[in-house]
Amino acid sequence: MSKYKNCEVFILNAFLEVIKLNLKLCFHYKWGFAITLLIQPFAVLINIALFSRIYEFNGMSSIKGYSLDQMIWYFTVVNFLGIYL
Repeated sequence: MSKYKNCEVFILNAFLEVIKLNLKLCFHYKWGFAITLLIQPFAVLINIALFSRIYEFNGMSSIKGYSLDQMIWYFTVVNFLGIYL
């Protein structure tokens, strides 16, 4: 059991180091990071509009078991993680 715990701690530490490195890269290229921060809300708004129209067009409250709110949250989180990780 302790063997697996050490492995989990190692994986978590490696993941945290990747996050730190990516944050350093983001802050090293300050203008690129600033532009990303300015553009990101527009990408979220486009996703919200897109999925709202898709759900409205189909006249359904869920598609493949996912509600509109779940779909928007999923794409927003994936979008932010894709940029910052």
